[in-house]
Amino acid sequence: MNPNYLTGLQYKHCGEWDTKLTGLYALKGGNNAYYYISTYNAFKNKKQYFFDILQKHQKEVKKDWELHHIVEKQHLTHFYTQGQLSHLYNKVWPCILIHKTEHHTYNSLLHNKAAKVLFTANSSSKSQLLSNIKTMYQQAYLGNHMLSTIAKNVLRTVKV
Repeated sequence: MNPNYLTGLQYKHCGEWDTKLTGLYALKGGNNAYYYISTYNAFKNKKQYFFDILQKHQKEVKKDWELHHIVEKQHLTHFYTQGQLSHLYNKVWPCILIHKTEHHTYNSLLHNKAAKVLFTANSSSKSQLLSNIKTMYQQAYLGNHMLSTIAKNVLRTVKV
């Protein structure tokens, strides 16, 4: 994953601790909790190993944790081909490992028809559409500086 998506945040590359975790980044959040970020494919390949290490330090139930795409591909279909979107979604854009309850909350904000209509209906141009999408993500991640910063960094790379 390109660490430029983490610009403006403090993070550590987990590959410094364990080379099998290369490409995974740790960001410190509230209450001294760590959040882990990587691409979808990298996470899928390392999730079991990651949880094996985590179990040595704290009790976690693997099925309670899910990968959340910080920026969703369905919002950017006007800017990329399907092939480009698939590549970006799986191999380039960051995902975060979050508790399934938090994941479902974000998905309810980002995956509903009302949000799509609200943020895309009055888009007279691609630049206006992108501006509306940026606003949607800032609203969805309101109160979460880390996710709003990463979403902003990802959306900055979209070409109109």
